Amino acid sequence: MEWTLEFIVSQIVTILMYMLLAITYYVKNRKTVLVISFLSLLANAIAYILLHAYTGLAMCGVALEGILLGCSIVGYGLEKRK
Repeated sequence: MEWTLEFIVSQIVTILMYMLLAITYYVKNRKTVLVISFLSLLANAIAYILLHAYTGLAMCGVALEGILLGCSIVGYGLEKRK
């Protein structure tokens, strides 16, 4: 594998993604966990784009959709309690 600029940037973005993912294990608030997970998957999707790995990108899309659905459910639950 050649060390291109795209490869190096994708590795940096992947490190950022894993750092965000690790933070989610220490956060207590569910909504904050969902937002950080969303950012982590977004960074993962960017890394897949840089690597031209479109199947991985599609998997990230499905996971992002699930997180967005989870955020809307959390938001709905908070509105309903008020």
